Amino acid sequence: MANSWWIIALFISATTSAAAASYAATAEDYLYVNNACASTLYPSLCFSSLSSHADRIRRNPRNLVGVAISVTLSSVTDAAIYMLSMRHTSGGNAEKLALSDCTKMLADAASQMRASMKELKALKRETLRWQLSNVQTWMSAALTNEGTCTDGFDGLDEAVGGAVSGKIGCVTEMTSNALALANYFASQAKTQL
Repeated sequence: MANSWWIIALFISATTSAAAASYAATAEDYLYVNNACASTLYPSLCFSSLSSHADRIRRNPRNLVGVAISVTLSSVTDAAIYMLSMRHTSGGNAEKLALSDCTKMLADAASQMRASMKELKALKRETLRWQLSNVQTWMSAALTNEGTCTDGFDGLDEAVGGAVSGKIGCVTEMTSNALALANYFASQAKTQL
């Protein structure tokens, strides 16, 4: 009989996991993402980058912010890899130094985003406002680091600076959107956890 309970528990666990993994986003999930993105500076980019994750967001503000930061972190990582490849093929010494500095700034931004994601996963009702304040601070610092990255190309080779600005511009807009969503979540924190 004990063996039967173990098999039943395993079956329930497997079907629960399968049900969770097979959640299909509903029209309401997409509408939630669209409405949340309307409060950002770059709503089209916000919706296009987050709508494919509506099934993970599930109309939950914590999930929304977490997914927004995760998607942004992926873009920051891609941009850092791009900067590293450019450093080996583009410009003179000044450009290479600016690319190296930019890569470091992006690494700092990525670290701040990872800290933000970790903080979101550990939210507790009694420390919620403080934890969300940490997320806001770290995301704001990430945005500053990204801006500092592009500042390093002022007066340098326009081709390199233009390529960097184009790549970092999209990352900065995504970070701005994630910060706006974190700010909204923090302002609604009393009713959202």
